[in-house]
Amino acid sequence: LGEGILYARRRALDQAAFFMAKVKTYLEQLTEQNDPHGDNVNNARLLTMVYYLAEYHALIKEYDQSNKYLDQGLTRCAQEHVTYFLPRLNLLAAQNALETGASPAVVIDNLLDARAFARLNHNNTVLVQSMSLIKHYQDLLAGKPLDEGNAK
Repeated sequence: LGEGILYARRRALDQAAFFMAKVKTYLEQLTEQNDPHGDNVNNARLLTMVYYLAEYHALIKEYDQSNKYLDQGLTRCAQEHVTYFLPRLNLLAAQNALETGASPAVVIDNLLDARAFARLNHNNTVLVQSMSLIKHYQDLLAGKPLDEGNAK
């Protein structure tokens, strides 16, 4: 997973695809074998893989695949009452929704959830990112011209 993330962030997508395919296969095997209500370590491992697979697919603009993993992560968080991963999952869901032209209600709902869970979990990075994206999106909806600092 770490090598896939590293290659993806360096835009070496062929190498990233190789490692992410291995993670996907491992994740599928793990979820088939395990008790759906595994221990905390298993939940953390699964949710980490799910998030980074979703991020990778968003990076290569495969939003349907990305959203599939986001839905899987959000469902697992709800089933297991885990909030730690919710800020990043919701922020990425909002970013995907923006990229695919989803309705403003979907985008705002995800951003507000990301902000709320980021605040709850003291995740200042996602809190700042979600608040910035909320402002950016509100400016877009209001038809305000964006300056260079606010552009994507």
